[in-house]
Amino acid sequence: MSMNKQLQEVMDGMSPEYLAEAEENEFVYLFTKSFLYLRMGPEAYRRQDFFNRPAEDTDPSDLELIEAGCRQILGGVGFTKDRPLTGLGISGFYSLLNMFHFKLHRQSIAGRLEGRQGMLDRMEMYHVMDGRTCVLFNAVEYEL
Repeated sequence: MSMNKQLQEVMDGMSPEYLAEAEENEFVYLFTKSFLYLRMGPEAYRRQDFFNRPAEDTDPSDLELIEAGCRQILGGVGFTKDRPLTGLGISGFYSLLNMFHFKLHRQSIAGRLEGRQGMLDRMEMYHVMDGRTCVLFNAVEYEL
């Protein structure tokens, strides 16, 4: 399926409120980068990326987490606390953030995970080239 068709299908499946949040937080940009990363794979993607991301020495487990994060972004996940990114942990989230050319501006706790040990992080970020901002939510599970 073409990227534009897949993007339109995902956006058509969002509620108007969720779509507004996603669009405000760079959904189309993140969707595009995720789509290309998954289609090309890390090596080919790196060769065409302005900052050569993901870095050549990225740990294979982090590459798996980047892939998992990209798949979630393609599903329209991560833009509200009701539909956070999951299974990435802290390391995977930062690897994904780096691949998107964003840096963390502010992190805050948006809540606890229901029925699990963990926290819901609200991550405010800015793009290193043009300063645009976005917010993503990341569910981080942990064991005590």
